[in-house]
Amino acid sequence: MSRSRRLLLLLHAGFAAAGPLYAQDAADRTVDAAIANQKASYGPPSPRKACGVPDASGDIVVCAPDSNQYRVQSTAQSNPRSREALNTGIPRAPNVSTLPDCSEGCISIGSVPPPVYLIDFSQLPDAPAGSDADQIAKGEKPAP
Repeated sequence: MSRSRRLLLLLHAGFAAAGPLYAQDAADRTVDAAIANQKASYGPPSPRKACGVPDASGDIVVCAPDSNQYRVQSTAQSNPRSREALNTGIPRAPNVSTLPDCSEGCISIGSVPPPVYLIDFSQLPDAPAGSDADQIAKGEKPAP
């Protein structure tokens, strides 16, 4: 094979290999455009201007009625006890209690004791003479 023919084959192979690169760049541009379109549709809203107040160009900004339509709750909103919710920059007192945290429910042992009735025996009248109470108090009759 002649030298010029080999050079021609090499150049042809180089252009053939470069062809898919141009097609890939076009596909990348299409994908990038689709991603940018989705970000514009579902991404965070642009900073809001004052509603109904003309800006520097004299245009009046009309605000949407529902500004939370595509918003997702932050971790601090969905879980108020999360690290993100508690890390607000406000110093908090440490929990030095040895008792368990009862915010999510505690296990309790025992129950409420029965009520205690206070009786003043000095205010009770004496048992009538000859009654069972009088005989039991004197030891003449066994208690039932």
